[in-house]
Parts: sequence; C-alpha cells; structure tokens
Amino acid sequence: MSVAFLLVTLCGSGPHEPEGATFGSPWTKHLYRTKHLYRPRAPNTEVANVLQNIGLDVPTPSSEVPPSRIAVATWSRRPATLSLTTQLEYNQRYCTRHGYVCVRESQQRLPNLRPHFEKLAMVEDLFVTGSHAVLLLDDDACVVRPEVPLQHYLDVFAGDSMILSSLGWQTFVPAPRGDGVLLRETWDVPKTPYNPPGFQPSPYTPNTGVVLFVNTTYTRTLLRLLLANKGSRLTKYNDNNEACCFEQDALLGATMTTWQKHIGMVPARQWNCHARDLNTYGRCTNPFVLHLAGHIAKDAVERYLNLSRTLLRQQNTAATQE
Repeated sequence: MSVAFLLVTLCGSGPHEPEGATFGSPWTKHLYRTKHLYRPRAPNTEVANVLQNIGLDVPTPSSEVPPSRIAVATWSRRPATLSLTTQLEYNQRYCTRHGYVCVRESQQRLPNLRPHFEKLAMVEDLFVTGSHAVLLLDDDACVVRPEVPLQHYLDVFAGDSMILSSLGWQTFVPAPRGDGVLLRETWDVPKTPYNPPGFQPSPYTPNTGVVLFVNTTYTRTLLRLLLANKGSRLTKYNDNNEACCFEQDALLGATMTTWQKHIGMVPARQWNCHARDLNTYGRCTNPFVLHLAGHIAKDAVERYLNLSRTLLRQQNTAATQE
C-alpha cells in the first residue's frame, strides 16, 4: 500500500493542513528536522486478512486462572546487573507478591533478525508451555504499583487478547518539495498544551515495551503467522531503516484492522510512562509500570518515581484551587 493511499484513507479527501496548524512555528521546524518523524505504517495485509476472520474466545474468569499460569517476562541481552538491577528487583517482588512466574531470557530464536523480535518468540514459547497470560516488559520497565494484580486487567478487559497503551502523535508537515503536506507520526511533542496546535493524538500506535498478552486464538494466530519460517514475514520491518521500533511496527501492521475488536487500550499515563515522557496525553503521575524508554539513565528509577509524585501533588493542588 502506498503512502499516498494511506494519506487519502486517513484524511478523507486527502492530506490537508488542519485548522490551527502553524507550519512556520519554531517547534514544527524543529520537529521536521528530527529523526522521530515517521510515515504512517502500512498494514501487513497477509496477516491482517487472516486475523479479520477470527472471532472472540469465551473469556476465562481470572479467578479460575492459577497465578502460576501468569508470567512477567523480559527478553534482554544486557547484563542483569548494574543499571538494570532496580527493575529486576521491582519485578521480582511483584511476582513473589502475587505468585506469578518471573522470566528473564536472552535465548536467541531468530538469529537472522534484530533482537527486538525475540520478545515475540519468547511470548509464543510461554504460551506453548502453558501460560494463560504474559506481561511482556522491556528490560528498562518495572511494575511500580504492586498492589494492582494482573487479574484486575484481565477482568476489566475480559475477552481482549492484548492489553496495551497507544503512544504518539500525528501531525502534518510540509512536503520537502512542492506545496503539498504529509501526514507524519512522532512522539516528540511539547507537553503544554496537551494538544499542541497542529498535533493530534494517534488513534492506534501500540507501544510494545509493556504488553499484557492473553493466550487466545487471536494472539496465538498473530504470533504464529509473524514468526513462521524463521520470521520471514518480519523481514520488511527488520530491514526498514526508517522504522520506529521494528517489532512495534510489525504488531501495528498486523493488527491495525482488528485492534478495536481484540485489543484493550489503557491510557499511557496510567499504563507505562515516565515523568518526562513526551508520548502521553496527560502527565505521567501514577503509572502501573515505570518505563524508562529512550536515551535516559536506566538506573534512575527512584528519581523518576519522585518526579511523578511531585507532579501528582502539583496536579492535586491545582485541582483543589479550581
């Protein structure tokens, strides 16, 4: 599918500058020069067409799922020491508190692809060995609200196959040549106001740093198709130098026509973020998972938790003064 077709599909009569957009503003000019400015992702039609024919499974009540069939899993090649020690400790305490299985792997199953895709292969293997649900965490993510069991999300989103958050924004930028404009996606936006002129929240840009996978027909089929033949259907995402996050783009491409039926969405500010996150639509004050994504210090867990607490106090103070 061409980018031009995507633009027409997403924008009705075609790409146009939205009301209030200011292409001449310093921020838009800065954004246009950044590398975090992506084309809309094309769907993986081969996988998406199969998923469109899958119905909903009858959900299993979480009370009937033994905690030992719920896993909190991380795939990482980085040493499990030094800057990532705090994340490991937080996640292990969470597993111990609720009786979950904590998994940390570095096994390569897809040696010809980028390591990002190993996360998907690990989840598939955990399903094969009997897991009912898998909370997939990047190695720089940790559960910081241990009082909230995963059964809570399984009950709230009963029947859904994946539970995650959508991150990112869409904006129109001038075409490099000519008078046209292009729809682009980004996560680098100013925090104030929450909806800067010219930007709009992306309706579905899944963040795969924190995903709760449920063992359903839909999820098993999704993983089987993506990982078949040593991940041959992932090659176009693996080799895309303009990609955002590789496995993230692969999941988006496969699920973009079925997500409203099979995927539960939690606001990113409540699901996974950090206090200086530019992705979220609102402040990250009390997330379920602290996710120190990007080029920030991975050993700054306590510092970012304190920042979130400060933001929460400021938010509550402002609310009482209104």
